[in-house]
Amino acid sequence: MKSVDPNVAFQSAEKAIAKGDWGGARRAYGQVLKSMPRDWRGFYRAGLIEARGGHYLQAEKALGRARALAPDNPDITANLAQVYLLMDRPALALDLLQAIAEKTPNISEIHHRIGLACQELGRFEEAEEAYRCAMELGSSDPAVLNNRAVVLQNLGRSMEAISLLEMLVQPGGGDAGTEMLNNLGNLYRVVGRFDDSAAIFTTAVSRAPTVSSLHRNLALLNRDRGDIARGIAAARRAAICAPNVMDGLVIIAEMLEHRADLEDATHLLRRAVIGAPMNADAVTLLARIQRREGDAVGALDVLERASSRGEALPGEHKLLFEAAQAEQSLGRFSEAFESLVEANRRQLAAMPTGRVDPDRVFQQVRGLGRLVDTVDPEEFLAASSEDADGPVFLVGFPRSGTTLLDQVLDSHPEVVVLEERPLVAGMIARVKSNGYRYPEDLARLDDATVATLRRGYLTDRGRYINVPGGHVFVDKMPLNIVHAALIRRVFPNARFLLALRDPRDVCLSCFMQSFELNDWMAAFTDIKTTAELFNVVFDLWRRTSERLSLDYHTVRYEDLIKDLRATASAAIGYLGLDWVEDMASFHEHAKRRGHLNTPSHAQVTQPVYSHAVQRWKRYGAAMDEPARILEPSRIALGYGA
Repeated sequence: MKSVDPNVAFQSAEKAIAKGDWGGARRAYGQVLKSMPRDWRGFYRAGLIEARGGHYLQAEKALGRARALAPDNPDITANLAQVYLLMDRPALALDLLQAIAEKTPNISEIHHRIGLACQELGRFEEAEEAYRCAMELGSSDPAVLNNRAVVLQNLGRSMEAISLLEMLVQPGGGDAGTEMLNNLGNLYRVVGRFDDSAAIFTTAVSRAPTVSSLHRNLALLNRDRGDIARGIAAARRAAICAPNVMDGLVIIAEMLEHRADLEDATHLLRRAVIGAPMNADAVTLLARIQRREGDAVGALDVLERASSRGEALPGEHKLLFEAAQAEQSLGRFSEAFESLVEANRRQLAAMPTGRVDPDRVFQQVRGLGRLVDTVDPEEFLAASSEDADGPVFLVGFPRSGTTLLDQVLDSHPEVVVLEERPLVAGMIARVKSNGYRYPEDLARLDDATVATLRRGYLTDRGRYINVPGGHVFVDKMPLNIVHAALIRRVFPNARFLLALRDPRDVCLSCFMQSFELNDWMAAFTDIKTTAELFNVVFDLWRRTSERLSLDYHTVRYEDLIKDLRATASAAIGYLGLDWVEDMASFHEHAKRRGHLNTPSHAQVTQPVYSHAVQRWKRYGAAMDEPARILEPSRIALGYGA
């Protein structure tokens, strides 16, 4: 057998690679391996060739052999880790990458790959730290910045994510690719910066007019702005760009359902379900419309047909949430509760490990409680510079009637309500960017920092809404209830509207909703945890309101639906205004207001109703333990047995 000169074989392989002849390269490296079985270089290069060709098992084998021959070579280990990432085995990749980082901690690309592995594993805090290290070590790879922004968004730190991505779209900031523009435009949409979002999507669509996801997100933007015509047009373009993807039709149907055009929505959804029978959003919305039209049995039939196909259905928890609503409509409360338990379990189980953790919420609330208990109220409040009338903050636990109250108030010609935008979250981000911890250092904020926070809040508000002179501005974000101390510190004349509802109904309603999960919403996937969180939130509110002398007015949901005029008159009087008859037609105002991104959208576009009061009683023994947990809050808030 003729011997092979390994150097000639190496050169032959490299020439084949230069020509894109991967088959020839594989054959040449096969000769190298036969002639040099103890030389790691041959196995290493062979592994790279196999990886480039998508032959990951062969690449793993070759690189593993190379690593056995040269265990201290970081390039071999790094590329083997990359192969593991491509094989969707991030845990193995992470072990190898961390070993390299311990020996050579200053390689930015290693930290980038550690970030990728942690991101795949759902370990977002570690991923963010790894991407941050890569950037500090000088990485100029736009993918590092983009991935860090995605992780920050997953951590609920949208404002930081936006700041990162904005670095790429500024003049001289680098080449912002379509994916990054899509991410930034969508982030702007999520936080309500609609004009900025529109500008980004206009740029992105001009660069990549056939990318369906751009048109899809543009449709969502126009939906959120209340421009249904443009939203439908963009969704149609998304459907044209990707005719086998039904998302465009579903978005159109969703917009039609929101404005109660149920017949046309149903027609589109039936087409979508035929084209994509496993599309959970299409199936769920079709069933919801049938339930809204009074056919709960038909709704359950739609859901059953989808879930009985014998295939794993992405987003299957949505079907179970809707099934619970239909079962409740039919008076089958035991079955409804079982469906809710399973829906919440599946939704939480589908989340990557570590992405959401309700314990972080409890820790934050308790940290705020420690601050309130230890601060000197006189010093804390004296440190605030007096200003003109501050905003009004509409707060409460989710599902306490805040959306109904918001619609009633916004019907007044001299009231402007901003719905659930991260203005207070922006203040918290600025606290941290000014070198303070939150909430630990809240009492240490100097006058200059407080002024910066106030200006930043008002600047952010201007991005979302215009408040004419002489109008009362209401910031509606229910969970700002836990940040009342920060609000009081920055806006000493702030007033609060506190929305209350029977805690048992509140917690059951939270448990019944298919929220997009973050740390807070993840707490609602368990009815007992929801009840425990309600207790700690209102205990914090009680202590904060007492120690910091909060100026607030309470509006009970039960009073609002029993006597809308009297209850709303008292609330509007607290704001220094008088009742106007437009407030009685709030549901008509809600229809004109545009898209309402809230689980209550179908309810607030109709007159008040009372069938949600004392709903918890219909669930019998299933609510016994939550009711027991909530007893201290129920008594403290004045709700009877």
